[in-house]
Amino acid sequence: MTVGKRKQNRYKFVLWSMIFALLVSIITPLQGSIAVAEKNEKSESIKNVKELKELDELRTENSKTYLDTKTREYVLEEYTEPIHYKKDKEWENINNEIVSEKAESDDADLSVGNKANKYKVKFSKKSKENRTIRIKKKDKQLEFGLVGSKKVNGVAEKNRMTYPSVFSNADLIFHVDNNAVKEELVFDKKPEKNQFSYEFKMKNLQAKEGENGDIIFEDKDKNEFFVLTKPFMYDAAENVSHDVSMELRQEKGKTYVDVEADEGWLNSNERKFPIVIDPTVVIQDDTTTDTFISSTYPNDNYWMDPSLITGKQIYYGTTRSLVKFNLKNLLSGAKITSANFKLNSHSNINGYDHSANVGVYPISKSWASDSATWSNQPSIASIKFECDNG
Repeated sequence: MTVGKRKQNRYKFVLWSMIFALLVSIITPLQGSIAVAEKNEKSESIKNVKELKELDELRTENSKTYLDTKTREYVLEEYTEPIHYKKDKEWENINNEIVSEKAESDDADLSVGNKANKYKVKFSKKSKENRTIRIKKKDKQLEFGLVGSKKVNGVAEKNRMTYPSVFSNADLIFHVDNNAVKEELVFDKKPEKNQFSYEFKMKNLQAKEGENGDIIFEDKDKNEFFVLTKPFMYDAAENVSHDVSMELRQEKGKTYVDVEADEGWLNSNERKFPIVIDPTVVIQDDTTTDTFISSTYPNDNYWMDPSLITGKQIYYGTTRSLVKFNLKNLLSGAKITSANFKLNSHSNINGYDHSANVGVYPISKSWASDSATWSNQPSIASIKFECDNG
């Protein structure tokens, strides 16, 4: 989830989006072996890639490579999430802007969708109880709607689709990301109820409850395609609660997911509105190379969580984010002359929050994102990288 917060005096935690940039010196063309240029003793800064030529043939799912034709230097940018998708054997830029498209053959209302990604999202022009959103990947399809919601016109803006006032005091909002569809049920005043149901329809998929409170959608061979992650909720004062549960239910041949939020937390006099209940559908075929760990839950693994949380927080205690970049695509024989690690923190309420100070350390032992916990966390080197909080 694109969620991160900083709470003064009480707690703070930060969600990061990350880019690792390498400045590489070479002196020969890309074909054949690559020789190393003479060593430059002076520290180099990473070049502005907007001024460089991108080499499309060196793209990977998570990286871009640029060439400075004057100095014969390359800049490799490696991201922690996909930035390209395969189309006709070529890596194309992902574009999740929501635009008008050709309607689905079985539902004329499903005529708004994301521009370009390995998975397709279609939204209904109007919210519907049984089908507001459809997600497709290959021959697998997942669609759902919020039971009991009003039929209202949706409003598309960039990668966000908003259905205002689906309940008398709540908006339904979707964000299409590179490998997930994030949903927010936003209440501007005290909810009239704390239980909500979604009707799901599937094609070439079956649903099951996961061990961590998730709902997993897999094919007949047990390959996971989509995961509905366990929701959490937060208010305008950035108080967070994970006391939200999901339960899979079959009734009269239909599939439902029932969501129940803690009534005491919702109705507390301490709540500041709006309140957001936040589940996410994760597209499941990428190797996740990041996770976070929690001192409060030392044996829990969070590699399926869309968030990366760092700092002290009421629910998780002390948290640390672990990140691994795949640099196998680095040019053969290249000499690295400089490297930058760029992190962007996001805030739920106030946009970007640049006031959090975070230490960055190299990890000195091997680890895996799907098994790392506070209890078995890898050791780190004593060196701390220099950080610029500007």
